Amino acid sequence: MREISKEEKDVFEALTSGKYTNFALVSTKFDGVETAVIVAVSKEGENVMLEPIAILVKPELFDRLVQPGADTGTETKTLN
Repeated sequence: MREISKEEKDVFEALTSGKYTNFALVSTKFDGVETAVIVAVSKEGENVMLEPIAILVKPELFDRLVQPGADTGTETKTLN
């Protein structure tokens, strides 16, 4: 099992600290499975930007993720 990175720890602390108000819970599809994503919300000019922070991994989604020993290939999962 890998160690949690400093960046991941920093994001978790930001989410749980209560110091920031620019996080939102968004309903989306990931790899064809309806799920929820925690996003950081920012604004660039007139555009509202959503940056994915964490994805809720439901059982249907977990079944689609790479298991230890499986062929990892080079496929990238994207949010729809």
